[in-house]
Amino acid sequence: MNPAKSLLVAAVVAAASASHHAQAANLDLAKLAGHYRATYTLVVGSTTVSGKVNVDATPMDRGSKVKLTILGFGGVSATPGSFVLYGTHVLSKSTIKSDNALLAFYVQIPASARVSGSKTTARFTLANNTGFVGSSVSISYTLKFAGRHLSIVGAGNLGSSPTTVSLVGRKG
Repeated sequence: MNPAKSLLVAAVVAAASASHHAQAANLDLAKLAGHYRATYTLVVGSTTVSGKVNVDATPMDRGSKVKLTILGFGGVSATPGSFVLYGTHVLSKSTIKSDNALLAFYVQIPASARVSGSKTTARFTLANNTGFVGSSVSISYTLKFAGRHLSIVGAGNLGSSPTTVSLVGRKG
């Protein structure tokens, strides 16, 4: 191959790679920091788990990461009693590491993913093939934060059951 053509191909590949990473780097994590009161809903097949949770978004590593800690109580629809909803997630401009692919649940399902998005929106897919009761988990999320509002909405599968997750909150 001609040296000029190989240089052109290398430049195109480098530009395409840089544009993908530049998109993730725009996430403004400082605006996410704070304490939120939120409602959490998990729907797996025909079963609904819901509850009130607190979300603490704490800056880490001089603002290059944010640790999201979700804690509250929830219950299964039409079943008496409640249980702890808990999850921690460390979000950087390019990755997320999570101890719970369902955001907050009494069973931990660790997962990590690459993050893409804009200043106030992040997109990622948390997946784990050895999840809850031996089932695989794969959920694609969109996290949005603007002003005093936070929402994390996801859809995917827990085993063979369609699954949706929603966390909607407000600073305060």
